[in-house]
Amino acid sequence: MFTNFNQWYGCDNKKYYNLWQAYDEHHDDLVNNIKHIEYNIDGELLYALKSIQRPNTDPKYIRSLMLNQLKLLRKKHKKLRLLYSGGTDSHTILKLAMDNDIYIDETITHLVSFVGTPKLNIEYLNGIKFAKSHSPHSIGKVTVVEPHIDDMRYYFDDNWYMDLNVVRGCPFWLRGQYIHRYMPEPDDGTITLTGMEKPQMYYDGKQLYWCILDVPMSEYMATDSIYHFFCDKNNPELIASQLFSFVDTCKKFKVGHNTIDSFDADTRLKCLRNLGYYSTGKTYLDKALIGKKNFNKSIKNRLWLKELFQLGHKDLLNLIYETHGKIYEKYKDIPYGVEYENGFVNSVGKFSEKIAINQDALGT
Repeated sequence: MFTNFNQWYGCDNKKYYNLWQAYDEHHDDLVNNIKHIEYNIDGELLYALKSIQRPNTDPKYIRSLMLNQLKLLRKKHKKLRLLYSGGTDSHTILKLAMDNDIYIDETITHLVSFVGTPKLNIEYLNGIKFAKSHSPHSIGKVTVVEPHIDDMRYYFDDNWYMDLNVVRGCPFWLRGQYIHRYMPEPDDGTITLTGMEKPQMYYDGKQLYWCILDVPMSEYMATDSIYHFFCDKNNPELIASQLFSFVDTCKKFKVGHNTIDSFDADTRLKCLRNLGYYSTGKTYLDKALIGKKNFNKSIKNRLWLKELFQLGHKDLLNLIYETHGKIYEKYKDIPYGVEYENGFVNSVGKFSEKIAINQDALGT
């Protein structure tokens, strides 16, 4: 399996690529604080970042780091695919490629609506239009994956959440849009670019730290061909440049986990400009107004639940809520294990190893 970002959960000297398997196997010891689960990320990435000096943070320079790496990847790999939502991350990758004559073999976009309702799919339609305008001369194939009700049949298995064929890492995606389930199998020599993840950090009240939260990053665990473009151990200067630019732009951070989405819409737009991202041309996409809410409270997920009901799948809808309730009851006694809201359960986020963000360098 090829990826530029290895990650796994560790408990009792065992590796897990599904958090819920670890919860289940070590339940009693976790409840009694005898064992603990750690979120582990690529050691080569950690090594590359430690003690890296503050780089140039000019947006044009940051964009040059992206472009140079994209050119290297095109030269090195037989086939380049892109998981393309049309949001700022993936749009930046695709626009860089299109503006610099870098051929992309395929874009892959997963829609929301079972019946093609534009209101539900609106987050992705702008990107699909952009991709199609460059196909086939600059993009070989624009793949649009339309969901089907049969995609949801895994909910009828009582243990679906521990099945690696369904859930990898920790996230529960309401609509079943797990990357490894809808992404076409890669050919030999293929890498599949993804825009995960913009800079994030942890603030303890005194010190800022670079780290990664397992939600949603862990969904890419054990998935072949995935290449994290903005979290690339082969391009650590890009990570550091965007990180220091984020610090310089926002200046003040809340105690706990901080991402660009932690800030108001205007600050988010300023961050995007300063970190070298391209605008999508749509304010509702740049400001992430449709998604980015926990416990399935986003507009698209609320509309999806409504569509499921209107299409006559009330039994499935009830089953989804029922299974989430059961999962919560099963694991609620694990300290910092799960949280429940709006009828849905999530795992409590787990941080990777942290690296201090100092004035002029990243440290241990």
